[in-house]
Amino acid sequence: MKKILGVFVFVLAIVAVTAAAAAAWLLMRIETPLGLDPPVDGVVYVSGYEDAAIGATRRILRILDETHLPSMSVATGVDGKLVWTLAAGYADIDSRTTASTATRYRVGSVAKSFTAVAMGTLLDDGALRLEDSYHQWVPGFPQKAHPFTLRQLASHQAGVRHYQPGIGALFETYHQTQYHTVSDALHMVRDDALMFEPGTAFLYSSYGYNMLSLALERAAETGFLQLMDQRVYEPLGMRSTQADHQGRETADVATPYLLWEDVILRQIDVNNSYKWAGGGFLSTPADLVRFANGLLFGDVISKNTRSLLWTPQLLSDGSTNPQNYALGFRVIATDRGPHISHGGSSVGGSAYMVMRPAEGIALGFATNATPLTMTRNLRQELDELLDLFLAARP
Repeated sequence: MKKILGVFVFVLAIVAVTAAAAAAWLLMRIETPLGLDPPVDGVVYVSGYEDAAIGATRRILRILDETHLPSMSVATGVDGKLVWTLAAGYADIDSRTTASTATRYRVGSVAKSFTAVAMGTLLDDGALRLEDSYHQWVPGFPQKAHPFTLRQLASHQAGVRHYQPGIGALFETYHQTQYHTVSDALHMVRDDALMFEPGTAFLYSSYGYNMLSLALERAAETGFLQLMDQRVYEPLGMRSTQADHQGRETADVATPYLLWEDVILRQIDVNNSYKWAGGGFLSTPADLVRFANGLLFGDVISKNTRSLLWTPQLLSDGSTNPQNYALGFRVIATDRGPHISHGGSSVGGSAYMVMRPAEGIALGFATNATPLTMTRNLRQELDELLDLFLAARP
């Protein structure tokens, strides 16, 4: 009995020490209150949109105050032009480093749209086809119960898993390992069974996009990051977009935070080299708009390929998948034409990009926090900002 009691006391002591250490860690990472009147950096690039920018700025500052986000950055585009950018709040709270329109944020799964457009350039070149088997391009990847295609990977119908449920998701999300190649990073899922027969269901999967990126670099005969630079970022003038490299000095990057009610915690540093194609890039809202403008009005991909990327993919039974997911984009039909978007959430960052092609307008948004308790429909509020600029169109 004494021995059992001794073990119980020992375990209790370990738990108490662990809890105390966790509490101390949290207290050390809780940032001081932001206070009122956050700093603002805004630019109107096209004359005539000044009043729209004033109205949009007021809305952003109200949202910032009500949500307690450390910073918000927004940009809008009209008729293929970047017309306005705004950054409000702090890129780093402790040092009171203000956010600027040049501040880069983790944009999470918006990376899937970037990756899909890179794939689109290869489709235009005839370098690959959507119906190609994955193993045609990556023959060394372990065979699964069923074959799957590049189209199924890009539309989340291949049956590849997403993050593990429960505690497993934390270990994967807060990843620390540095991978130097896309191939090395695929060890995360290479031995996992498919979740269903490809084409029969939909399962959103960042790992599926990482697998896709290896096929893309094989078809392009260059590394994935070089492919993105050469095919997407450089042609579209996205000079602030790059891979999120842990430990590499990068200017103008917002400090990542976790928002819980009105408590702001500095996030643990993570290594996103395991998911570049699925969610591992840094960017600015202005670059998100440049990306959108390039798709709406540019020629980085052909109109036929753009239409293909923006067509919701059907399951094998002929039904539309439950998220209206196309190839790297979500597409919602509205009475004002299609609403094409992608959001992203990562450790210490959230982002959103939306286009309304029939009206020729686009918006990019980013913040340096992962909000755990956000109940408001922030994306809808951001969409409404576009109406201010649409009304101001000359």
